[in-house]
Amino acid sequence: MKTIKLPPDLPDIDKLIDTAIETGGETDRFDFKAVLDLRTDEHKARLVRAIGAFGNTDEGGFILIGIANDRRIIGLSGEIFELFDQTRVQRLVNQYLAPPPIIQIRKHEREGDKVVIIEVQPFMEFPSIVRQSATYGNERLIAGSILFRNAGAESAVLTAEADMRKLCDVIVKRRASVFVEIFQRGTLGRIVDHKSEFDELDVLVKRSDQEWPSSEGAPPYIEVAFSSANQLNLTSEQLRSLIPHACIRTRHGFPFFDVTGQEVYRGTSWGWYGRIPFSSLDEGGDPPSYLWMLSRQGTFIDREDLWEDSPGSVIQGGVGLFHVIGRIILVIRFLDNFSTTIKLDDNIDFKILVACNNVKNRYLQDERSDYPARFLPHAVEQRVEAKVEVSLRILQKSRKDVALRLLEEMAWQFGRQDYTRQILENYLLSAKEFLGREYILTE
Repeated sequence: MKTIKLPPDLPDIDKLIDTAIETGGETDRFDFKAVLDLRTDEHKARLVRAIGAFGNTDEGGFILIGIANDRRIIGLSGEIFELFDQTRVQRLVNQYLAPPPIIQIRKHEREGDKVVIIEVQPFMEFPSIVRQSATYGNERLIAGSILFRNAGAESAVLTAEADMRKLCDVIVKRRASVFVEIFQRGTLGRIVDHKSEFDELDVLVKRSDQEWPSSEGAPPYIEVAFSSANQLNLTSEQLRSLIPHACIRTRHGFPFFDVTGQEVYRGTSWGWYGRIPFSSLDEGGDPPSYLWMLSRQGTFIDREDLWEDSPGSVIQGGVGLFHVIGRIILVIRFLDNFSTTIKLDDNIDFKILVACNNVKNRYLQDERSDYPARFLPHAVEQRVEAKVEVSLRILQKSRKDVALRLLEEMAWQFGRQDYTRQILENYLLSAKEFLGREYILTE
């Protein structure tokens, strides 16, 4: 994904606004909205249309709310400004678009004027489709249609031959094999019911929350997870074949299984369960510092405490960049081993997730850097999260790309716009030297 390149020493959203204003009007990268009031259905539909259109382009784009079409910054009222919550808007996108584009919301104040910038990332595998029809005033969403940013820099339904060719060019540019797979599987004609797919992940999250609450004020953690779109219904024999055989051979394994002199995991009726310090789900005991679960339905979740708060840590109060990179690499590698061990069909879709919970006001930083934390941007939400949905076939061909997408989103949510894709790719490739030989992704 190409991004507006900000000066690396000044991760300032003002630079992005200036770049947008200097373009001379709306383009295929920038869309100005004087106001969008999310209390009205018509404005919600207008926002969905803009997000869906940018998500189906080659490079994505930015929606700048509080800036008029003539490029004047007019600002939003405080009441409307506060409506733009990451979770709220993403839920709206999920309701109407499948697969939902990845977005990131940035709230900003410039000389007293409140503006909202929504970055929309381009589709990864196949374009988003409108999931359900809706008509609100002058705004209409049509189920089964594809939204696109047309030649007139408008967010519209894809109908023109030239725009269709442009979208096909984007798909081909991603990877010719993906293009073939899309049409072989009939993906463009299928509305994905995200309410029914991946439900097992919610089940496992609730089970994990019983031991390690996610509520505000609970101990923070870094979490990685994957979940199958299909109900796999693994047999006992398949479960036994996975642990520890499919685990990544780090010091204690990932998920951990080899802690000398301690019982740290065991089988349950619903799958595998690991915990340090160990206790059964119904025994209580001290809060965990490590927790993982693997269900019969092909869902995995792993939580680890933030060692960044340990005595002697060089980034106390922060989140280590290599900590995040390491967990992303391990969960992708474990999904690889998981799928090959039980011989899954490579057409099955998986959701892969990474998150940091209860990290509001924490910063993201390279553990080797001594740059003062007070000058770094800090997370504005309690939970920072990134996720992608990808088939096993595509994952096998583009592990690094998937990892980068997750890493880019995490960096953006921590406010690290100075971490360009190239910089993050360099960090990803150097993980082996910093973390150990198991922290490497192969294509």
